[in-house]
Amino acid sequence: MVSTTYLVKGMTCSHCVSGLTQELTPLTGVTGVNIDLVPEGLSKVTITSTSRLDLSTVQAAVEEAGQELDSVVSP
Repeated sequence: MVSTTYLVKGMTCSHCVSGLTQELTPLTGVTGVNIDLVPEGLSKVTITSTSRLDLSTVQAAVEEAGQELDSVVSP
């Protein structure tokens, strides 16, 4: 299992958390998504997966949910 934490901009409420979770969960290999919401700040999004996810795939899912990927905190 691989756990990677990303910082995401633009999340303001539990609806944002739900929408992003719905976009990330179906990605191939994802076994869990944990989001620490920081309204109007950088929220920590930790994805657990069976193997490393392609950054562009994660970024596309984040953008589809209406947020912006800021950076990767831990590989």
